[in-house]
Order: sequence, then structure tokens, then C-alpha cells
Amino acid sequence: MKKREEHQELDLIYLGYTIGDIHEFIDMAVKWLGAGHRIIHHTVSIFDFVESIWNKEGRRIALFHILLDAKIIDGRKLLKKGKILIDNAGDKS
Repeated sequence: MKKREEHQELDLIYLGYTIGDIHEFIDMAVKWLGAGHRIIHHTVSIFDFVESIWNKEGRRIALFHILLDAKIIDGRKLLKKGKILIDNAGDKS
């Protein structure tokens, strides 16, 4: 699974919505900077800009994206837990 797809899946599981354009915008510099792309758009200053275009939901997505990329939140563990929660959602036992 690509990183952007992981971000969007985590958004859906934990926020209940996703906006793919936000992830594309935040990561746009990866095309020419590679792994160093995080020096652009991966700062707290991006939150106000994202909110001005995509409202508070967009701000939450941007914050979640940056926390995941900075490894402050472990996305792999969250993804695993989220899938378990979804798989077990219909269980009544």
C-alpha cells in the first residue's frame, strides 16, 4: 500500500472522512526532493492554510498527516488496530 493510501485509510478509520487533495498538497514536494520533502508543508504553519481551503476537517487531516509522518503517531500500529476494530465491529460476542 502506498503511503498516501495509508494516510487516507487511517483518516477514514480514525477521523471518519478523508480528503485526498490535502495529502497530495502536503506531499507535493516529494517529486523533486524525495525523502527530504518534509521541509515543505510539514510544519504547523500549513494548518491555517489548509483550514482556509478545506475547513476544520482539512486542518484535522493535515495535523494527523504530519503526526504520522513525524512518527509521533505510529501509523502501522494504528492501521493494524483499526482493521481489527472494523473486522470485529459486527461481532456481538
